[in-house]
Amino acid sequence: MTVRMPDVSIPVQFLPPLTFSATKQITPTGVKTYPATTAHGNLTITNGSVVSQELPQGLIFTSKEGGEVETDTSVFVPAGSAAGFGDASVSAHTVMSGAKANLSPLSIDAVYGTSLYIRNLEPFMGGEASYSVKVITTQDRQTALSSARSVLTSQIARIHDIPAHPCAEVVNSHASVVKGLLPIPTLGGYLEL
Repeated sequence: MTVRMPDVSIPVQFLPPLTFSATKQITPTGVKTYPATTAHGNLTITNGSVVSQELPQGLIFTSKEGGEVETDTSVFVPAGSAAGFGDASVSAHTVMSGAKANLSPLSIDAVYGTSLYIRNLEPFMGGEASYSVKVITTQDRQTALSSARSVLTSQIARIHDIPAHPCAEVVNSHASVVKGLLPIPTLGGYLEL
């Protein structure tokens, strides 16, 4: 003779999902160095001769302070006439780099040959010293991510360490269904029985 057990329905109530979060500051360990820069400006060239002249690219002039300035392009300087001097302008940069490369107006005030006058009527600017800054590397990101994961793991572990509530009652002598809470580690919560 076979004894048949009655079917038992147990309502399930799902708990809201648990959300965990962790924030870790990324500490930069990388260093990026920016090189010193040269100063840039324009040279004004005045021609007092009746003969036009062309100056080549890379021509170097020395400032009153001893710094050198090099022309960026070649330049054609027209001849002077009864109406006045021939004039032209050419871009140039300092040979030296760094903050000391910046030149005040008229630091270049030279005569080239017998009839060309070369001056910087405006300052040469843009020369800056080299400098370094801290940057975030891939390893820095990985370190912060690992640390945040460790915090999350410990938060989840604390949830799993909470014991289930003790059994409240036995439904009947034939079934071992228990009223209480059952921990469900994979869902990160509890199933209410």
